[in-house]
Amino acid sequence: MCHTERFTGRASAYQQYRLGYPAAEVTHTLREWTGLRSADTVADIGAGTGMLTELFLNNGNPTIAIEPNAEMQAACAAQYGGHSNLTLVDATAEATTLSDHSVDLIAAGRAFHWFDHARALPEFQRILKSGGWVALVSRAI
Repeated sequence: MCHTERFTGRASAYQQYRLGYPAAEVTHTLREWTGLRSADTVADIGAGTGMLTELFLNNGNPTIAIEPNAEMQAACAAQYGGHSNLTLVDATAEATTLSDHSVDLIAAGRAFHWFDHARALPEFQRILKSGGWVALVSRAI
């Protein structure tokens, strides 16, 4: 099964049972380590239902939620689609469709292991602005 279809039929369970992120801690850490400001554009790659996307929207960041699975993307749109700082993109980590040097921070929340790293990393370099950062976010319990 293709990893982009692996989550079909699971969006509702994902939203109901998947632990979210400790927003204050993640935001604080990103500010400290990357200098994240609310004006910085963030690409949440492998956004799923938008758990990490929400954190950036609440921080005031223009946020691009990139998600290849239609059902997960629809769940993200249903929850956050009315937010003026959100752009939803049907794409993958390996081919984001974003412009060159267009984002300040790339974030991947519990998704990086699904990416084809040999293709995703050059794509990240292409879309990151000079001095941009990649943040891999997970949740330890």
